[in-house]
Amino acid sequence: MAGGMEIVRSEWVEQASELPSLVLVLAAGLGPLFWVLGWRIHRALFVAVSTLVGGVYGLVHGPSFGLYPALAAGLLSLSAAGLALALLRIGVFIAVGGLASLVAGETVGSHTDEATRGWIRVVAFLAGGLMSLVCYRMLVILCTSFTGAFLLLVGGLAFAARQGNPDAMAVAADRPALLSAALVLLGLVGVAAQYWVERSRAPRPAK
Repeated sequence: MAGGMEIVRSEWVEQASELPSLVLVLAAGLGPLFWVLGWRIHRALFVAVSTLVGGVYGLVHGPSFGLYPALAAGLLSLSAAGLALALLRIGVFIAVGGLASLVAGETVGSHTDEATRGWIRVVAFLAGGLMSLVCYRMLVILCTSFTGAFLLLVGGLAFAARQGNPDAMAVAADRPALLSAALVLLGLVGVAAQYWVERSRAPRPAK
């Protein structure tokens, strides 16, 4: 079935199975959170990751700025945390715009000259970026739902393979189309679940 739809690859499961069991358990725990509560936690998660990255960068490169590593880590982690939410939408704008520009460039291909193709990519970048701001909530829900579904499937199969279950690798190698369909189905269920969670948490109008 190598020629069919293949989103989940057996190589990913094989490589993930070589990770420590603790990492796979953590992935299995994060999967449902992303899958059902992605929209609720994405801001806090982005701030936490930005703080961690800023702190690690300060520890590693602090001396090159003439600062003690601990001081540089503290300053950069606080700065990253403060800027994280402000940069989140900008990052989404650039990511979605860049993807739209890449797709537009590949679509027009050799049908136009270089100058026209450049303008098409610029327009696609701006249109995609603006669309990401309008559909920001939907994009976050889609991304987190499918990320959670991916972690559940790949992490679960990798953990089973690490525990010595031969069927896990066999399923990943022999039925990629089935796994890919399961990923799409789980992702869509996660999208519906997130919208249901948001709707259930919305304040009800007073009677």
